[in-house]
Amino acid sequence: MDIAKKRTIKQRIPLIATCLILVAVIIVFLNPALESNDDVLIRSIMKGNYTGIPDAHLVYVLYPLGLIFKGLYLIANNAIWFEGFLILMFFGSLYFAADSFENAGPIFFIYILAISLSGAVNLQYTQVAGFAAACALVCFRRDKSLPGAILFVLSFW
Repeated sequence: MDIAKKRTIKQRIPLIATCLILVAVIIVFLNPALESNDDVLIRSIMKGNYTGIPDAHLVYVLYPLGLIFKGLYLIANNAIWFEGFLILMFFGSLYFAADSFENAGPIFFIYILAISLSGAVNLQYTQVAGFAAACALVCFRRDKSLPGAILFVLSFW
C-alpha cells in the first residue's frame, strides 16, 4: 500500500515546517562547516579559487552536478552553494524517510535528527551521500516511491 501518496499537503505541513525550522536553526545558530579537507578542496575547485574561474571538473563529484555548481558559482561566487546543497540533501533525505512512515511526524523527525546531528553541522559530502542512500532505502522498502529513487540517484552524484 502506498501510504506516502495518500497523505495530503495539509497532513504533511507539520513535518515540512519542522524541517524548515530545523534547517534555519542549524544555519543561524550552529554555523555548519565543511569538516574534511576533501570537501574544502571540492568547494575551492567549484568556486575557481585555483584557476580564477569556477570549474565543473571536481574531485569525487560527477560532472553533471559539477556543471550545476559551476553555473551557480558564476552567478554568485560568495554564496554557500555547496554547503547549502549538502544541508538540503541531508534534510530532504530525512524528510522523505520520515514521510514514508504511516505515523511519522515532527517527533520522529527530531528523533532521527538528534541521532545524526553531527552530520548536519559538520558537513561531509560522503557522509551526506551515504545518509541519502540510507534514506532512499527506507523509502524503497516502504512504498517504492519516486523520492526514494531520486535520493538514491543523487546519493551517487
